[in-house]
Amino acid sequence: SDPSRLHYLTLEAQAYSHNRYTNGRSFLGKVSLSGTSFVPHSDAVVLHFPMEKRGIFSRVRGELGLKVYITDEASLRSSSASSNHPDSLDPALPTV
Repeated sequence: SDPSRLHYLTLEAQAYSHNRYTNGRSFLGKVSLSGTSFVPHSDAVVLHFPMEKRGIFSRVRGELGLKVYITDEASLRSSSASSNHPDSLDPALPTV
């Protein structure tokens, strides 16, 4: 993507709880971020965002910690995808 178009982009991260016995999942909440909040990889830190409720009667509470950044370096994209470290759960996040 073109970095000059970041202000048009939105990242939506949804959190689910997986029940291994029933193989089902329960929605826990979501976080929506505008593209203007993405920073270069060198400035990226884990930030905690309050989770949004799905509806009025939802009992969602809590925060979701995300490390969101932009990069044009292919080596960063491929190394974070192969790492198992909790801070490296970035493959689902957009890179520019």
